[in-house]
Amino acid sequence: MLNEHFEVKIADFGLSKNLERELMSSLPELTKSALSVQRLTGSTYEIGTPMYRAPEALNRGVVDPRCDIYSLGLIYFEILNCFSTLHEKHIIFSQMAREKRLPDDFVTSFSQEAELIAMMVQELPDNRPTSSDIFKLRTYQKLERLYKVSHD
Repeated sequence: MLNEHFEVKIADFGLSKNLERELMSSLPELTKSALSVQRLTGSTYEIGTPMYRAPEALNRGVVDPRCDIYSLGLIYFEILNCFSTLHEKHIIFSQMAREKRLPDDFVTSFSQEAELIAMMVQELPDNRPTSSDIFKLRTYQKLERLYKVSHD
């Protein structure tokens, strides 16, 4: 999303979770389709984009703000890494999940960013930084100056 100054803003996290039937029945059909809703079982629905879900969310584990850190790490990686096709993105994301590391060419080209992204996409939620932790990281502070990041 762009603001009035044409600055990129990333928003709308917290949607990678399961919803119970009662909540889903209260949502209008237009809202359901806008949220990319999938039916999982007779009483549970899932919303969000599977490709960006943290491992614990995919495995039906506990979903909390650390899932959003994982998703944001993938989005940050995607912003910096140019994909030719959706298929290529799917292959690289799958390799990252399987090999538990970022592609070597990406790390070479974006060493500072790769350091931060690698922390954000850790498989275990307890190994990921919180948003507060990220703001305190020296790597983030360098990138903040480089990209002139605002927090609004």
